[in-house]
Amino acid sequence: MSATGDVVPAVVVGSPDDEHARRVAGLLSPQTCTLVDVVSLAQRSYRLDRDGLWLDQQADHDGGIRRWAARVGRGSRGWLRRFAPPDWHRGVLLDSKDAAVKTAWLTLLTAFVRSSGVEWLTDLDALNRAENKLAQYRAALTLGIPTPATVVASDRASLPTDLAHRIVVKPLGPGHFTRGSGDRRVLYANVATLDEPLLDDLPGAPFIVQDRIEARTHLRVVTVRSSVWACAVDAGEVPFDWRRHAAAQRSFRPARPPVEVEDGAGRISEHLRLGYTSQDWVIDHAGTAWFLDLNPSGQWLFLPEPVASAVAERLAAWLTGRS
Repeated sequence: MSATGDVVPAVVVGSPDDEHARRVAGLLSPQTCTLVDVVSLAQRSYRLDRDGLWLDQQADHDGGIRRWAARVGRGSRGWLRRFAPPDWHRGVLLDSKDAAVKTAWLTLLTAFVRSSGVEWLTDLDALNRAENKLAQYRAALTLGIPTPATVVASDRASLPTDLAHRIVVKPLGPGHFTRGSGDRRVLYANVATLDEPLLDDLPGAPFIVQDRIEARTHLRVVTVRSSVWACAVDAGEVPFDWRRHAAAQRSFRPARPPVEVEDGAGRISEHLRLGYTSQDWVIDHAGTAWFLDLNPSGQWLFLPEPVASAVAERLAAWLTGRS
């Protein structure tokens, strides 16, 4: 087996079927960027060794020699979008053969991310830490960024008495799951009051309970290193959790964010060591800006132009060292 390939300058860890990964990789040539996740890797010849991840694009079957066309490792830059499609091996039984296979593929890709020498826009440890909303709120508190009063409690009686009567309840863990029937369920943020039956479900799983901020404006803020973009929508035009409806997502318009939002979005990204973020903020009726949460590998292509293209181009520029 021979290894003759050159280093590929850029790698995007994501599915070719994911529009965000595909959009960024599509701005670069196949010679300068490769797109890989556990599904696409399983369909290629590969080798992971101390020099990085070698990817085979052609083979001499007569001589039994594989010509490795590309190597991703030291000297490459990378962006972690998603290790696998959302529905990959969904519903496998714990301790089953399928579960073992799934874990093996994820372990392989994790080993590549941690040990190949690639310079990641956001490293894996920082990304995993920042996916915890309670860690995000602690960071905001440390930085003096306003965020709603937040608590996780075992039951209604354990909730602080100084919480506002109108509260928000949202998942602490994954916001989606598959029922026994195979139906996929997404859990959104819900507005409630302290006396609603909804709070009787708190003992079943930890949930975040927050003061509700009466929003005048919703902001989706996207950061790529020191660059910041924002889009806004009037809170009266969309549902409380605007992610429920595609039409609400399309209602956002490019906006110049208040200085405290632009500054806060950059500071919390830097504090959490995140090269990319998509963040949710609101402006209340008194004009105060509140940080709600962030996603270290979240979506942005639903935002209007020129923001959607500008973010993708900035990511592609960083990957190839043109930033």
